[in-house]
Amino acid sequence: MFIFKEHKHSEYVILAGSMAVKHANGDRDELLLSEVYATLFTQHLLTKTYWEAVRAVLQNPNKKRQSVCLYQLITHLLDTQQTKILVALPYGELAEMVVEILEARCKAEMVGSGTGSYSMYNIAYAFHISRCEYIKAAKLMYELSIRLRSEIQDQALLQRRCNTLATIFQTIQICENNKNDGVLIVLDDFEEKQNIDREKSPEKIDEEFEFVDTDGNISEPNKKQILITKADISRELLKIEARLALIDADPTIVPPLEEAGILYESLRYKRYDMAWLLINDRQEEEEEKLPEWVFCNSNFIRDLSIGGNQKPHWRIVISYLDLSLKLSPHDSSILRTVANVFLKFSIKLPGWLVQKYSEINFGDLLRLLIDYGDLSDAFSILLVQIETIKKHLNEKTAQQIIINPLTKSSEGPDEMLSLLPLVHIEMLFQIAEKDENRMNLPIAETTTKLKEFYAYHRAISRNPVKNI
Repeated sequence: MFIFKEHKHSEYVILAGSMAVKHANGDRDELLLSEVYATLFTQHLLTKTYWEAVRAVLQNPNKKRQSVCLYQLITHLLDTQQTKILVALPYGELAEMVVEILEARCKAEMVGSGTGSYSMYNIAYAFHISRCEYIKAAKLMYELSIRLRSEIQDQALLQRRCNTLATIFQTIQICENNKNDGVLIVLDDFEEKQNIDREKSPEKIDEEFEFVDTDGNISEPNKKQILITKADISRELLKIEARLALIDADPTIVPPLEEAGILYESLRYKRYDMAWLLINDRQEEEEEKLPEWVFCNSNFIRDLSIGGNQKPHWRIVISYLDLSLKLSPHDSSILRTVANVFLKFSIKLPGWLVQKYSEINFGDLLRLLIDYGDLSDAFSILLVQIETIKKHLNEKTAQQIIINPLTKSSEGPDEMLSLLPLVHIEMLFQIAEKDENRMNLPIAETTTKLKEFYAYHRAISRNPVKNI
């Protein structure tokens, strides 16, 4: 066998080695057998029969020889860029050793701009995915994203960060679709910050140091752990996408790092869709979500000849309000946000905003006007609301009479409280009576309208057919 090897007769080396293994006794010499398998591995590697090479490694009884041969195989496949074969080979019980080799290569790899598209992280990720180890794959890519944060953030690197985070997000999504447990990525906080900590402190930590409790028992140190959820990945991905969008809009700018700055620049460069996504993702109070752009966004519209019932600059806000209400039909927080901006600058609320706000939450609108001291508008919308509810009551009662002439109106006290918020109305009257301009407020007219409405409602409730 070794003579054939010296004369480079690979086929005879393999034949002789196979026969030697086949006829080996039960009490075979492990060292000699290990040498035979190592020789077989070398010949299979030379002849590029990689599946046979892996089989020779797996059958080698010497663990040290196994690891050496496996490392040679992985190195050869990486150097020759045969990554598909590397991922597809059946490593069996040596798969974890392959992971260690690949991850060591990952940590030694430069990840900054100009390093090319060939990445060890992609290979290691593909290896995990091919074995359905989704959480390990996601964790590996998140470690890459952490490393990318410390590099110079040019457009190419931001794009790579974006692609990396998108890969992590999709991987976690696969876990959820497969109903696997542990869709959170668990990382040791120590692992993420150890390089920074070592730079800050010149002292070296003795890794063999043992922690001992008061009873003298050795205990493991408690390392901090952080949980990275899909929402965290989505939030970081959105910020990077927004920064890339700003670079596309103006290649000369350096996109801000803080979310508030990204939002401001997105509005300034008319990236409204991206700004909207950032607004929806923010966790602050609703009043802080939209800047003064709500009412001064006419500066961003040049073509004032666009058709439609509303002014062009209002249609931007209206479209996003409609989108928000479509997603959350009963959530008036976005309406309160827009109204707050108008009232803060003493701008009269436009009719389209009053209409939408009244339909969703009239009580909230009334209270907002009271809080800002806009009593005249508060009385005006209350009078309109009374007439609107009266009309609604007539229509609903007429429909019920058609179905059942003996029916009574279903507009009971509970619904009346929501349509006409009595607490806010009473507060409005109390404040109006103390106001110095109360003579100019329609207090008496509103009182009369309310009395007439409640009398009409009682009559309808008692005899809808007669009083409609």
